[in-house]
Amino acid sequence: MKISIIIPVYNEHLTLSQLLDRVEQATTNYETETILVDDCSIDGSREIILGQISHRANTIGVLRNINRGKGSAIREALRIVTGDIVLIQDADLEYSPFDYPRLLEPILQGHATVVYGSRFLNPTTLVGMSTMFRWGNRFLTWWTNLLFGSAITDMETCYRLCQPP
Repeated sequence: MKISIIIPVYNEHLTLSQLLDRVEQATTNYETETILVDDCSIDGSREIILGQISHRANTIGVLRNINRGKGSAIREALRIVTGDIVLIQDADLEYSPFDYPRLLEPILQGHATVVYGSRFLNPTTLVGMSTMFRWGNRFLTWWTNLLFGSAITDMETCYRLCQPP
């Protein structure tokens, strides 16, 4: 089973190389492809991506000339994924790639077709999150669960795993 890891990037030069090292370390037991979509960064992230794709196997770089936002970057990457599972990873190190096995488990065992991560299930991930952001997220999550009959705990999570469309 192949995992496509989509990493939307916008001005992440401070964390990008470290993140890619962690992704590589965390995925040694999986067949993967990593798709980096730079959304017109101006801080040197593009140059880091070009350097990384030249020496990392199964790493693809998409360099956009117009900033269109994270959602658009993800949609662009979805058009070129070749994996059986898609995993979205932010480039800012807020989420650890070492959580991948736990996130993949429900899909690999056939218990789920979609998995959402949650910062609210691990209190250490809430460090630095403002109270206003935390309560705003909880309200939006509550509203989403009410509207769609879902049971997610972090609507604004980065981690989303699913089969490609």
